[in-house]
Amino acid sequence: MNMGVYEIGGWAITLVFILIDTTAIIVKLFTPKSVYDELLQKNQEKQSKVSSEILDKDYDRYLERINKRKELEHELYKKSLDLQNNTQEKKIEFEEQLQINKLNIYNNLSLK
Repeated sequence: MNMGVYEIGGWAITLVFILIDTTAIIVKLFTPKSVYDELLQKNQEKQSKVSSEILDKDYDRYLERINKRKELEHELYKKSLDLQNNTQEKKIEFEEQLQINKLNIYNNLSLK
């Protein structure tokens, strides 16, 4: 019988703690909205709007940076192609000049 009393006492203490923990929530559920709740909701909406505006501005700046980077990469690519073309042209010019010089040397040697 003593064991039953201890078990009931343990359950009673557990129920008391559960009631204490849930009292604030239960009271909040049964009370009507107050002025504080309305002010809190307006404040949260305002903060949400400000946060959204900040995120939009950050996103716009991010897109600007990405577009600028793409432009710079495209410009770099074009310059690289120009340089490559110029290098090829210079190589062809050099080889042509080399051939001309070889012919001149052979002609000079054969004339002597």
